[in-house]
Amino acid sequence: MDAECFMFCRKDVAFVLSVFAAVSLVIPPNAHAYLDLGTGSYILQLAAAAVLGALFALKLFWANVKSFVKVRILGWFKRDSR
Repeated sequence: MDAECFMFCRKDVAFVLSVFAAVSLVIPPNAHAYLDLGTGSYILQLAAAAVLGALFALKLFWANVKSFVKVRILGWFKRDSR
């Protein structure tokens, strides 16, 4: 085994082990936990906040697009028509 192959194989093994460690930390075993009614209400609030936040972000993005079109594109036509 030459030194180049040995270093390359070590990197592959380290990558596989780090991915395995990350996956084992992210996916916990079964918790068998109790979820009361407040948990469902909290999840509903989070979903509503995510939807409203996304709509607000789209509104701001669309306002920037409209402003860009008004200033750059329509301003260019107004200068051209003089």
